[in-house]
Amino acid sequence: MVKGFEGGVAVQTADSMPSERVHASRWRRDAGAAGTPRRSSAPPSRPAVAAAVEFVLEGLHLTKKLNKDMQAGQFRYRV
Repeated sequence: MVKGFEGGVAVQTADSMPSERVHASRWRRDAGAAGTPRRSSAPPSRPAVAAAVEFVLEGLHLTKKLNKDMQAGQFRYRV
């Protein structure tokens, strides 16, 4: 999944960012998360996708696979 970031992709998140801005198809395309498994056949809600995206990004940051910067109240994850 980190390979998607190696081409210069950066994903921004914020506590105040509406979940609609963290769209699953953009996340999958930009960050290379197309192979992420799902447990349910029902499409996830946008808030659930936004929470999952932030959870994965923070995990990658804590394991030192991604860098995390803060800019104007938003977090930016990058290689």
